[in-house]
Amino acid sequence: MSSGDGAAEQPARMREVPAPKRKKPSDICGETLQTVLSMSKDGVSTDKIAKWCRLTSDDVVAALAKRRRTEDTLEGVTDRQAASHPEAEQEGMESLMSRLLSDPDDLLCPILHTLMEQPVVAEDGFTYEKEAIQDALNMRPKSPKTNEPMGDKVIPNQEKVAAILDFKEKTIDEILSVASHIPSEEAEKLLQRAEDFIRPKLPDGAYQRKLAKVLQLKAGLPSEQDVAVSQLLCLLADNPQAMDVRQFLENFYTWEVWPILRSCRVHRKDDLVEVLRKAASTAPTMACAEDLDRLRASRLAAGVKAHGGGFRQNLASFWNVNKLWRFVLPRASGSVDSVTDPGMWLEGAALVLAGLHVWLRSKSPFCLPDVPEKLLAESISCLRTLSPEDFGARVCLFFGTDADVWNENSDLTGWTENYCDQDFLALLFLELSRRRSGDRAAQKELLLQALDASPRHDLVRDSLLQLFLESLDIEGSVKEEHVLITLLLAKHDKVPEETLSKLTLAPDQVKELKLAPPTCLGLANQLAAADRSEQGARLAVHAATQFDAMGDQENAMLAYGRAYSMDRRNEDALHGMVGSCSRVMKMCSELQVCIENLQEKVQILQRQRLRLALPCKVWDIPPEDLRRCDTMVSGDYVESPMFHIGDSLSATLRYYPRGSQAGQRALATIALLCDDSCAVSGKIRIGSQTVVLRARVPSDRKSWDIPAADYRQVRVWIKSVRRQDSSLTHNFVM
Repeated sequence: MSSGDGAAEQPARMREVPAPKRKKPSDICGETLQTVLSMSKDGVSTDKIAKWCRLTSDDVVAALAKRRRTEDTLEGVTDRQAASHPEAEQEGMESLMSRLLSDPDDLLCPILHTLMEQPVVAEDGFTYEKEAIQDALNMRPKSPKTNEPMGDKVIPNQEKVAAILDFKEKTIDEILSVASHIPSEEAEKLLQRAEDFIRPKLPDGAYQRKLAKVLQLKAGLPSEQDVAVSQLLCLLADNPQAMDVRQFLENFYTWEVWPILRSCRVHRKDDLVEVLRKAASTAPTMACAEDLDRLRASRLAAGVKAHGGGFRQNLASFWNVNKLWRFVLPRASGSVDSVTDPGMWLEGAALVLAGLHVWLRSKSPFCLPDVPEKLLAESISCLRTLSPEDFGARVCLFFGTDADVWNENSDLTGWTENYCDQDFLALLFLELSRRRSGDRAAQKELLLQALDASPRHDLVRDSLLQLFLESLDIEGSVKEEHVLITLLLAKHDKVPEETLSKLTLAPDQVKELKLAPPTCLGLANQLAAADRSEQGARLAVHAATQFDAMGDQENAMLAYGRAYSMDRRNEDALHGMVGSCSRVMKMCSELQVCIENLQEKVQILQRQRLRLALPCKVWDIPPEDLRRCDTMVSGDYVESPMFHIGDSLSATLRYYPRGSQAGQRALATIALLCDDSCAVSGKIRIGSQTVVLRARVPSDRKSWDIPAADYRQVRVWIKSVRRQDSSLTHNFVM
């Protein structure tokens, strides 16, 4: 019997069972249980059984699937019937599985014996799968059913198409209704069948929603959990409307979504994380909202790269930084209802502000006055207490939630390259001081810290100078006079007269001054001109002390002298002059001794130089060689004995009476032959001719053409010799 049969066509035993009043699931037993099992075995659908027995579909499924024995039996049930209940339940389950896993015969292809997808009517009047009948007719033009010859014309069977679609939809719906109430092994088979029916219909929205239900049921099965959750995430990434996201997130920890969310690049799409995060943050906030917030921040933080990359990389980093800032700032401010711990996000926002402020201030409408005071203080704490290495470790600890993404993509250079920017630290102090407009002491303390961070920051200097001048007018004095003087000199190159008269320049203030010695002397002269010689002498002594520390004894002595001339009662000036004179006298004595030692060394070197004189080498050309000269041609030569030229080197002279090369008329050649790795300088005299050796490198020439004559003697003077493999030159006295 098919699931579409009416009640009038049901078996007689079913018609004979009276319709009992509706019972609770725990009361389903005896005849009612037998009725449910019998109707299911006959192929009646679950919803029709429920309607006939006045039960809910869940009650029917529970009766078929839980395999439990009832504690209460109806009156009239025999012991044999009670004992047969487990077997009946098993039979009912097998019947249910058989019906839902099998296809109706009238919807099967006669050739393939599978459910048809494209049913067509052939010329023999039977319905086949389109591709199967076409292949069969191509091989054999006869009817597969009647074996009679027939043509290849086919037409779609729309009635079968509708019937197949209706069968699939009803099967899918029934599987979805029973899968959660049956054992996991059977549920897995049924859900896979439903999925196989659904996937060919994608990406239709209705079928996407059904697929989401199937995958959610699969996720509840231990053997299918990982794959099902992964597919659910892919489905959400493609179409967030395919399922109730909050219903999915209710199982965030049960289904272990977190590790799967990081396992595939499809799951790492920012859009998917944002969909999950927004759904979890909607009131009432879900338990996984905080983890998803951290994941979102981690993905954005990992996309920050160092400056100097290509245009696209810089643009991507810029957008990631601004998205990250807009994400962490409201959470740190406590303006996001779903955030349970703003203090945690305060740390994250401080890390972003301290490390990425250059990105934030480059193009975006970033404004320090909009930053909460707690965040400013936390950022200052980071900049003052953490080294770049510790800061990078804190960034990884806070934003490294998605460790896989960070290990693959993150480069901490983008975070640490501008971390130690003292100008930005000064700006943070300056902004905090502006928020203390009613507390002059607090303002001064913050501005002094800003100046300490960046002594050349113009805004900080001007703000602190204005505060000092106001305090001087109101209170008549300033405790930090040394700072005020430094600021005035930086702005005006001198201290204005109206301000100078208000300064006490006490000894402790003078010691704190950090001015260049010439500037300090200039201020001392300004005080002396204003008839404040005592204070001027203090400053001159301070300048002399600095000169002394720099090793500039001459200027130190002059500064002490200037201080003494301003105030003869200044003991420091007097002691300084005496000390300077003593040091000068000692230095002169040491120089005198040094001069005497140098003179002695010069005398020793001069005596050694005389001992290094190399005597002239003389070659008297033998008479027998001279007699042969008349018969020689170009290239013929006579050669001297080997002689010493210094530095353990030897050389010979070669004389070409007719020149060393053909065609040299009326010319002779004299050559010095020595080690090719040596450069030799000096001179050679042959007869009345003198040639100069100026070899700077070994490759310089060592032969010279001279007028032909009757030469009988050659003299050689060696001045220096230098080997190619040595940087030393051996010089000799000629």
